[in-house]
Amino acid sequence: MYQFSAENIRWVKNVKREGGTSWAYFDPGMESEFNLNFSDTQKLGAENIGMDEIVLLFQRVDNVLGVSVKTYLTHLVKPLDHELIYNEKTPMHPWERRMAIIARADPKTAIYTHAGDLSFYKPNWGKVCPIQLLNDDLTIAQIQQRIVALFDGHFSTQASEYINGIENILNDISAEDFSALEGAEREIFRRHIVRERSPELIRRAKERGLLLGNGQLQCECCDFNFIENYGVHGLGFIECHHRVFVAAGGRRVNTIEDLALVCANCHRMLHRKNSEGQYYTVEEISKIRNENKKCNV
Repeated sequence: MYQFSAENIRWVKNVKREGGTSWAYFDPGMESEFNLNFSDTQKLGAENIGMDEIVLLFQRVDNVLGVSVKTYLTHLVKPLDHELIYNEKTPMHPWERRMAIIARADPKTAIYTHAGDLSFYKPNWGKVCPIQLLNDDLTIAQIQQRIVALFDGHFSTQASEYINGIENILNDISAEDFSALEGAEREIFRRHIVRERSPELIRRAKERGLLLGNGQLQCECCDFNFIENYGVHGLGFIECHHRVFVAAGGRRVNTIEDLALVCANCHRMLHRKNSEGQYYTVEEISKIRNENKKCNV
């Protein structure tokens, strides 16, 4: 379980966007996490960041209307996994590490410091540098405490909940090979027969969806994204649809490929018969929605 500690602040990194004419990592959708970019020469530093280690990001904007030219401290972030991603769409900084936001300046210009306190002259050019470079006369613990003090009031109240949710998902990455027997009959009150579903199979299907979706789940029919619409409250939430209805009867071994992750609206449509008395498939519902553009989730 993740818990923030000042002792975890170990690294500092300069970030820049469009030559310092725009703010980096403040785009919509980056409130909880984002992929931090590194150049080829910065790759080793990206790999060296431990899972429990926090990186201080700072940036200097040179030509933003109404913004004084200063060194601004903007983020405290930590890795969400060990993976280093190669993105050919950003050839100057093709390496990416998925980061969760522990704290973020709001407004962007809220946190800055002076050279006599913490100096950002040495840790430059986007490299991952030890925080000791910020002041040779202070101990690491003193530097860490000063950083915490600067970010006071800017820490995310949902960071631990979000990170713990992602880490719980990543603890089990064997979902691809999991299968389970479903559809077994059991008697309830001697009259009603229901067909059992495997909670473990459904759980693992959601885990795989979260892994493939970088911690986010979206409907396979209409692309509704629960994190985008509900924030942390939507983390891990979605319904699971059996492509071959369990209610159709018969015991069978189902795999994750036999399940689809869908929102409640599309799930209802999948269980509604058409004019010919048949059920639509996930692909058919997706096609119908795309053609009509009226499926409001």
